[in-house]
Amino acid sequence: MCCGKAVTAHPVFFRDACGNLRYTGPAYAACGRLRPGNGVFPLRGKQKICEGKIMKIAVCDSDRAAREKLERLIRRQRADAEVFHFASGRQLLESRQRFQIILMDVRPQGTGGIETARTLRMKDETAILIFVTASKEYAFEAFDVSAFQYLLKPVSEEKFRKAFEKACREADRRAGENDEQLIFRTKSRSVAVPRKEILYVESQGRKVDIHTLRECITVYGTMTGMEAGLGGEFCRCHRGYLVNLAWVAEYEPGTILLKNGEKIFMAKEKYAEFDRRYGKYLMGGKTALSDGQ
Repeated sequence: MCCGKAVTAHPVFFRDACGNLRYTGPAYAACGRLRPGNGVFPLRGKQKICEGKIMKIAVCDSDRAAREKLERLIRRQRADAEVFHFASGRQLLESRQRFQIILMDVRPQGTGGIETARTLRMKDETAILIFVTASKEYAFEAFDVSAFQYLLKPVSEEKFRKAFEKACREADRRAGENDEQLIFRTKSRSVAVPRKEILYVESQGRKVDIHTLRECITVYGTMTGMEAGLGGEFCRCHRGYLVNLAWVAEYEPGTILLKNGEKIFMAKEKYAEFDRRYGKYLMGGKTALSDGQ
């Protein structure tokens, strides 16, 4: 299942906990075999979303007074934030802005909040989504769209303050993760790929195909090495496949459907573990039902 023209690369590098790029082998270059540990390249520090950078926040609610109240609460904690108002899910979806945090009623005018969130997730997995609503019955559906919080109206200032502080910290963490670049070095060039753009990795004997949003990159390496280098948001769903959980749309024993429409294999014996890992991944958003008391 190769996604387009393959690019044959050799050494594979990943960023370690100290921010360095390190080789994960085996791999071969024109001058011969490279040993693990060769070539360490420091990465520059990342700018934090919540530290020194203006945040873009969307507030989506059909009630104008509710939108204005949320903006006041936001500005008490982040006075310099850019706050955008939307009266319907459709308006939000038609916006070309990219938001770090989205506050949404579960039942705005037009497109429902859950449906709107599903569509948003197809374009952006990193936005922090907080439902602010008077409806309890959609709390479990919020898990399906990786909602960060589910706040019940009326929301007290203290409840909002705590939820918003956590949202800022999470946005900061996600920004750092999504800025990570994996470097694949060919004989003639180095290919930098954002980790978030890797859909899945497929075993090809002594090589692996790295399927990204733009191309399929073929490198010498092992699935075990790729699994260790890519981190916890990638799951070994099959002996020959390693999938980015952020791109999973649906799954069942034997098959995983990705958000870009591709299907990959899931070993039946891996289903229970995959189900557990994916559930834990969704819970990483810390979806919680909180009342307004």
